[in-house]
Amino acid sequence: MPEIDVLLMVGMPWLSTEGRRILLGLVRRHGYPGPADSFAASVGLRNRYQLSRTLQRESLPCLEELAGWIRVLTWVITWETSGVALTRSALTSLRDPAPMFRLVERLTGHTWTRVRAFGSDWVLLQLVQRCKGGPVLDNTVISGEASGTT
Repeated sequence: MPEIDVLLMVGMPWLSTEGRRILLGLVRRHGYPGPADSFAASVGLRNRYQLSRTLQRESLPCLEELAGWIRVLTWVITWETSGVALTRSALTSLRDPAPMFRLVERLTGHTWTRVRAFGSDWVLLQLVQRCKGGPVLDNTVISGEASGTT
């Protein structure tokens, strides 16, 4: 399985040490940070307010959204490397699959089927664009899809 932390650090070279600690903390928790104050303390910040200011200063989305992106990226990479369906992954971890599918669609604007077809590189690119404050890329221009090449 590709190392998600490495992908994120390469994709977001502008992050400070604090920003990197936040991302790595979310990766370690598979995108489930728990209470904001506890998560903040675990990454070396005083409280959720300092965490929020740091996320804003680093051009990262709020904790809930950033954690969602980490989960989606994790799910796509899991699909690519082991072929484990999102429903099976959800049930194995004793989670309801429906909110997982809704999260994918809310963040990306696409169904799980399309997102997994786009792949982890696409998800990472969407996250990087979201963090830079730029528009999310036109979803039709993926892997030569617009030009008809594959």
